[in-house]
Amino acid sequence: YMLPDLEELLDRVFAQAIKHGLDLDFHADETDDISAISLKKIAEAALWNGFEGNILVGHCCSLARQPDLDVLDTLDKMAKARLAVVSLPMC
Repeated sequence: YMLPDLEELLDRVFAQAIKHGLDLDFHADETDDISAISLKKIAEAALWNGFEGNILVGHCCSLARQPDLDVLDTLDKMAKARLAVVSLPMC
């Protein structure tokens, strides 16, 4: 599900990870709701915060339901942010 203040919360998480030299692991978009775009928001937050650590994202199910152009945009941002993915096989 999407949080109304997700971008602010992600900024706080990334700031603390940078401060303490931590890598990050997110469980994102474990739903078939096409409006769930946490994965895209995580990639964007990594880029705008200049995060250089490792980021693992799991599940990412809603991506399979989204329109092709949205998927390509999200994948492009994920690649630029160097996100690693562990997807559910049933998505």
